[in-house]
Order: sequence, then C-alpha cells, then structure tokens
Amino acid sequence: MGDYGRMKLTLKAEPQTRIDASPLTVQLCSELSEKALAAQTFKTIQGEVALGDLFKIEKDSSPTLTISGDCQKFDYLGAQMSEGHIIVDGSAGDYSGALMTGGQLDINGNVGSYAACAMSNGTIIVTGDAGDRTGGASSGAVCGMAGGNIIILGNAGNRTGDLMRRGLIVVRGNNGEYCASKMRAGTIVIFGRNGNHVAYGMKRGTVFLNNTDIQLGETFVKQPGSYSMEFLVLVFKHICKLSTKLQSLPMQKLVRRHIGDLAVGGKGEILTPS
Repeated sequence: MGDYGRMKLTLKAEPQTRIDASPLTVQLCSELSEKALAAQTFKTIQGEVALGDLFKIEKDSSPTLTISGDCQKFDYLGAQMSEGHIIVDGSAGDYSGALMTGGQLDINGNVGSYAACAMSNGTIIVTGDAGDRTGGASSGAVCGMAGGNIIILGNAGNRTGDLMRRGLIVVRGNNGEYCASKMRAGTIVIFGRNGNHVAYGMKRGTVFLNNTDIQLGETFVKQPGSYSMEFLVLVFKHICKLSTKLQSLPMQKLVRRHIGDLAVGGKGEILTPS
C-alpha cells in the first residue's frame, strides 16, 4: 500500500440502520487509495455496507481525518484509536472513543452512551451533550475509564465515570444521577448541576462539584472547615489547555470536603466550593 495522504469523508445520507464504525481509522484513510477506501465494508445488523456507498470521499492534505455529517447511527467511532486526530463535524453514536489508547477525537455535536468506555489514554472533546455512562464500564465489565481525558461541553447523562479507575472527566453543563458510581480512582469535574446518588459505592478518587447545593448519603462524612488544595489549580490549568471554551471558568482551590463512600470502606473525596 502506498502513502496516499488523508481523506475527507462527507456523509451522503443518514443510514437506515446502526453501523459499526470501528474500522474507520486515521491509518486506514492515510494508507489506502480513494478507490480502495471506497470498497471497505462495515458491519450493520442487516449485513455489510461499503464506505463508498455511505460517504463522498475526497483527498485532504490536513493531518486530521475529517468526517462531516450527522453520524449518530455510527457506533464505535474512534474506538481503539492509538494515534492521530479525528474530527467529526456532527453527532456520533454509542461507544465513541471506546478503548482509546492515544490520539484525539473531536465531536462537534452530541455523542451517544458509553463514550470513552474503557479508554486508557488520549483526549476526547464533545461540544454537545453526552449520553449515559460517559467514561464508564461496558455492560458486565469490571472497570471503566483507565486514563486519558474526556471533555463534555454540554450536559451528560447518568452514571458518568461508572467504575472509573484513572483519568479525567469534565462536564461543563449539568450531569445526571449516579455520577462516579463505584469509582476506583481518577478525577471528575462537574461545573453545572448534578443529579442524585453522587459517588454511590465510591472507593477512591476525586469528584469536584461546582455547586454547594448537593445531597450526599449518610455514608459520606463532611470534614470540618475548608481546605486549600493547590492540586486543583493544576487540574483547572490542565482543563483550560484541553479546550479554549473552558478558559473563562473560575479556578477553585478553597473547598469543603466529604469522604466516602463509607458503606464500602471508601476513601474517595467529594469537593465543593467553600
């Protein structure tokens, strides 16, 4: 195979069924000719479909793979991505960025459930809303996100960071229920309102909630006084570098602290502005 450069893909029409888009990688689009790429097939619940039947394919000198169109029925976009940069100018389906080990995935729209599922490295930035279990564990898995960054500039659904082990999740908008459920480690930052049952079954990790009006269960113990946490300044600076749309958010280092979930012997911390 020769080095044919990058390709730009423009969706011709919304597909009638869901599509497994995991084979669509930066490497594939840089190594194949336009004709060979058009012949690549993708699995659907109704059989297989050729990429050329789904997308208009154009050569592009950009170092990124750009996918234009509403791809909400395309699941596993950026899954197992290890390097490179994919930009989706539209929404994406479930499991976007699942098992990512590197690179960057930008989704200029909404994303389905299980975004960044079992991710271990890399960065995902979503300009719209996200479904349930962002950075969480897939059904039956023992752990969720294990590293990397995912930024949701809109709202997120339920069980964000479920069984999370490491990494950073940021939600600029509101978040659903059971945030950080059974969390093992890592950092979650929620700037908007948050649903009930925060950090249910949490073992370790840090959750910063930019809202003093939160309801925690009796298995979380409020620590006396306020704490000055310099590491939060570093976290906020890191967040600002990931997205210019977060640079205007206030930095917090003086916080109140809750420890739990004591029901499972947890030593995680919930931080709120002092």
